[in-house]
Amino acid sequence: MAPQHDGPASPLFEALPFEGTVSFKALPGAELSAAMRASVERAPRGPCTGWGIPFQVKKPLLIENDPVSVKVGPVKARWLVFLHTTDVEPLDLNKDGFVSPTPGHGRLGERVADYVIGYADGSELRQAIRRRHQIGMFQRGWGENCFQAVCMR
Repeated sequence: MAPQHDGPASPLFEALPFEGTVSFKALPGAELSAAMRASVERAPRGPCTGWGIPFQVKKPLLIENDPVSVKVGPVKARWLVFLHTTDVEPLDLNKDGFVSPTPGHGRLGERVADYVIGYADGSELRQAIRRRHQIGMFQRGWGENCFQAVCMR
């Protein structure tokens, strides 16, 4: 797949490459939904640009159940922008076999991770990552957009 660019890269941002945990070739064999496995070929890779922000995707960072640490830097930045997504999750049924309409297919507000940013002075910042706020699923239905994040394409 060719690298994805939705326009020119802004000189105000710089990609922070890091070592992922799995190769793109190995992703179809990972514990992913059938829909995500079928979409691996369309995943961004190589030098990419989304909303003017450059990214360098060498190997994906697959996070399943255990915490994962990624070291970059040292870097001085006012912003950190992440190119990330979540897999689709089956909807929970209530005792009567119906889906609660409140969270919807995008599972609005469900906490999927905490990102912990470590600083040179030893301090840390913990940021909750919630569905349809800071992260969205790799595919979404009509009206299932994020409030604090944007889709790459």
